[in-house]
Amino acid sequence: MNGVPIRDGKDALLVNWLDIEIADSAGNITYRNNFVTDLPVNKANAAALAACGRARWKIENENFNILKNKGTTSNTTSATARSTWRTYSPP
Repeated sequence: MNGVPIRDGKDALLVNWLDIEIADSAGNITYRNNFVTDLPVNKANAAALAACGRARWKIENENFNILKNKGTTSNTTSATARSTWRTYSPP
């Protein structure tokens, strides 16, 4: 659906909504999700938008799980911060 208000109200941002369900050969739904985008959604690009949405979700979910389950050590965090400072600090 295109042009759906993201919340109630006259000044609500209009977005495009994609609802996806994937079923197995027996008709059981194995995957269900929704994606919001500013790109127009139509039959020609729905599969590509769904694939991109699933890929983005997978990347974000994997990164969240790494941070949640493995965490970071103070050495890793400070080493990363030091290398970032060296890279982006003005001379």
